[in-house]
Amino acid sequence: MTASARRTGVALGLLCGLLAWPCQLWAQDAEPNGDTPVDDAAELPDEPPGALEPELDEPDEIFYVDDQDVIRTRAELGLALRDLGYQRKRTRNGREIYVNEVPWKPQVVVDDDGWMVVRRAPPSFGKPDLPGIWDGPLGYLVCVANPTACVHIGGWVISERKLAWHKYAVVTHTVPTMDNYEDALVDRAFHQRTGQDIPEGLIQLWEQGIPLEGDVILETHAQRRAALVVFWESRNCNTWGKAARTVAQDFMQYEVQDSDHPFTVAEIDAANGNPHCQEPLEVHVFDD
Repeated sequence: MTASARRTGVALGLLCGLLAWPCQLWAQDAEPNGDTPVDDAAELPDEPPGALEPELDEPDEIFYVDDQDVIRTRAELGLALRDLGYQRKRTRNGREIYVNEVPWKPQVVVDDDGWMVVRRAPPSFGKPDLPGIWDGPLGYLVCVANPTACVHIGGWVISERKLAWHKYAVVTHTVPTMDNYEDALVDRAFHQRTGQDIPEGLIQLWEQGIPLEGDVILETHAQRRAALVVFWESRNCNTWGKAARTVAQDFMQYEVQDSDHPFTVAEIDAANGNPHCQEPLEVHVFDD
């Protein structure tokens, strides 16, 4: 056996010993003593069932407003702008600013509130329009030698007539997606109002006398019942108004009529004397 082979064998033996030693220590610590049985259940505290479970205060109702339609339609609007060569440059104060790859084409601003502005593009800084290798990242080296070559002022020099045509192209191309985005925002606000805002206002009115409109506290339950009827009668005769009337009517039926101060037959008959939107107030009066 050569000397190099002997050295290799010694090195491998030392390596195996170093790796085996910590593994043996770990195995000794992990294995329990054979003379002493281990009872995992004996280590648990002797407490009644359910004592370790935390007590959670679950609300009676959970209001959930779905933002998925808003997110989806906003993304579709961004894709529609991308079809025209636009890229999102930055987001600031709830507004997304889109710029075109052609510097003189108009700039587009989309707001979270559902409106869009197409305006003249301000001056921008970027690679100069040079052919060959300077059209890539090396083009920024020209900006070091001549900074003015990288300032694009095309948005200032384009005529109003030509700018108007490009604005019109942006608007006509994004009309369907912009309409869908606005509808999603309206639906979200509508569900927020009928699912949370109106019910909370009705509860405050009935329990504390806080009016839905005005600042005069309603002291008596008769005044509060009258205010509920006024709210029900004052909703518009459309889809949104019908939904608000349904929320108010259900509150009167299941909250007011189940309280110690329910509506009387005379109050319901007076409300149905001239039905609003040709829909009667369907609140059942329980007999004494």
